Amino acid sequence: QVARLVAGPERAPQGAAAAPLGMPVRGELHNLDIGCGLAAPPASDDLRAEIRRLADQHFDFAALPLAAPGGQGVGAAFQPSVASDLALDARTWQSSIVGVVSDGLDPDAAGGDADAADTKRKMLETELRWASHLGLRGVLLAPPSLTGRGCGYARALNELLLEGLFAEHQIEESPAPIALRVPVTNEGWLAWNRFRTACDHHPWLAVALELNKDQALKGASAERELQRWLGEPVRFVVIHPEVFLTNPQGYPVLPRRLKALLQGLFQHSGMQVIIAAPGEATEAAPAASGSPAAAGGEAAADGAGSATSEALLQYVARLFQGQ
Repeated sequence: QVARLVAGPERAPQGAAAAPLGMPVRGELHNLDIGCGLAAPPASDDLRAEIRRLADQHFDFAALPLAAPGGQGVGAAFQPSVASDLALDARTWQSSIVGVVSDGLDPDAAGGDADAADTKRKMLETELRWASHLGLRGVLLAPPSLTGRGCGYARALNELLLEGLFAEHQIEESPAPIALRVPVTNEGWLAWNRFRTACDHHPWLAVALELNKDQALKGASAERELQRWLGEPVRFVVIHPEVFLTNPQGYPVLPRRLKALLQGLFQHSGMQVIIAAPGEATEAAPAASGSPAAAGGEAAADGAGSATSEALLQYVARLFQGQ
């Protein structure tokens, strides 16, 4: 199974109809979808070529910012990350793209300024309506405040959901179209719980768990706090490259507790993994070949942020296959 994943997609017989643009290229890993985050729109707006490049690396989809850098706005002031909805056909938008809502659109972050809060709400609505228009595979919401109550943010989203936004693309038993990004910490769970309660536990709202290097997961309570996520509607797990460590054999691996959490979340039907775009300071390293010691003996202290996205995908795939 791993050999097929590493060897690449099989060629179609000569004369056969061309396959659609959309991914996946998964070999035998048909129950696992892994996407790759894009920090910015592809050069020259060539999104189709970028998707093909990711497919060659065996990614199933891409996570793309909905707005261009600095393009957040209301109505006509909004600048999408692509020049047109015609950049891809409808089937490829639906199968191969997860939209990422811009950070900074939380109305509760306006500091009591009613006009600023209303502007943020309208900017959030603009991006979500654009995502609904495209009919995307899913949408990642920006994280809510971990300290505030988050009522304004949740209320703005709930009003759109009750209005029927995204209803056009929902079919029976389809996964929730929207996922709220939250850290895996206890503070993240509390923020998620406040947010989904304010949205009256809407069935179209799920969780996108973010695994970051800076998260404090120490102490006797950390194990229980992580286990709590196994009972939540986790649609995506967003893994930042900086969270990986390097084992003695030189392969990237997750810390023990996060590895165990991911293995538990693999049991969630429809849960998908996103390898986030690396930070600007991260330098690419050649992809590892061969088996990373069954994907994860405990790692050494050095980080593995320089590993390529493809090497991290191989780690997650082998971890999944070990279930």
